[in-house]
Amino acid sequence: MKKKIRMTARILFVAVAALMSTVLGIPTEAQPPSRKEDESAQAPPEQVIVEREAISVINPEKYQIPLQLKPSQFVTVVSPRHGVIDDLNIKPGSTLTPQSEIFRLKNEAEVLLVKRAEATVALQQLKLEQSKRTKEADLIAVAEAELKVANAELELAKFHLEEDVRRTEHRATVFRVYAIEGEFVTANQKIADLGDPSVMVIEIPVNREDAKEGESVSFMVEEKEIEGKVVSVLPPAERFEPLRDLYDSLASAVVEVENRSGIYKAGQAVYVPAIPRDNVAEVANTSITAGEDGKRKVQVIRENVVRDLLITVLAPIGADRSYISGPFQQGDELILTTSQPLPDGTQLAPRTPSDSPATGTTTPGATRKPSTGF
Repeated sequence: MKKKIRMTARILFVAVAALMSTVLGIPTEAQPPSRKEDESAQAPPEQVIVEREAISVINPEKYQIPLQLKPSQFVTVVSPRHGVIDDLNIKPGSTLTPQSEIFRLKNEAEVLLVKRAEATVALQQLKLEQSKRTKEADLIAVAEAELKVANAELELAKFHLEEDVRRTEHRATVFRVYAIEGEFVTANQKIADLGDPSVMVIEIPVNREDAKEGESVSFMVEEKEIEGKVVSVLPPAERFEPLRDLYDSLASAVVEVENRSGIYKAGQAVYVPAIPRDNVAEVANTSITAGEDGKRKVQVIRENVVRDLLITVLAPIGADRSYISGPFQQGDELILTTSQPLPDGTQLAPRTPSDSPATGTTTPGATRKPSTGF
């Protein structure tokens, strides 16, 4: 009986010890504490020195200047005077050969003047023939002079009549027609837009030091990156003046794109690196590093998470800083230097009053997705 009581007491003691180990975390002989877990629980977070600075974000809206492809030798044909369109020989999309007639204004008076001038020439020729039969030198000289005057008046009458006709000087495609046959038009009223689509041209803003005549430049046509040849570098167009905030040496480059295959169309949108589409910031050059596919990047701290941002370098500011464009947000802090590499997504512990302004505590490998979704 006593032996049975002692065995029951031992079972109860083991059960109570196991329960206390579970609730209070006291290790039992059957479950000794792991040395690795104990050291991990007692080790402080790894310290990484991070030098950072606040980013002043510039909204890119004021720099948005629409650009589009245009055919070379692009012209807008206008009416030379007030009048009625007698013949309109074009339609949108049609192709014209050199000296093709575009339109003709109705001008009966000029037609009559040409007829009168032609009759005058015929009359003076008869007078010259009569004077030659007389063999009098004076009469012949007078007749010849009068014939020259008549011919000059005929040429002038034809010139005025031809002014009412517009012809193309080169091979061209009709892009737009603004009038119809029989319409009364005023002087300088637009009639049509013409151009040669086999070569496209675009005038773009550039940093003067980055553009040379004869060299190639890259830009986007809608979502496709292409190259064009710089044919001239000019003073900046007036519409590019807002970009002078970013470029000390602003210029315009006229670029040609070969288009015999007809891939590119007039009016397609063009995007160039000089016109930022993302937010703009001024940063130290030391913060810019190599990214993927030859692009450059910077690292920022966003909501205590390290983020890699691909950027476009716009223009230098002196020797140590540059304007760049990228997906920055208000509140981002630029990482200047770190005591060890921090991969994208590394979470930094928030600053505490005891932290130095340039330091932060990190736990390498710990990541989270910020609420921004970036």
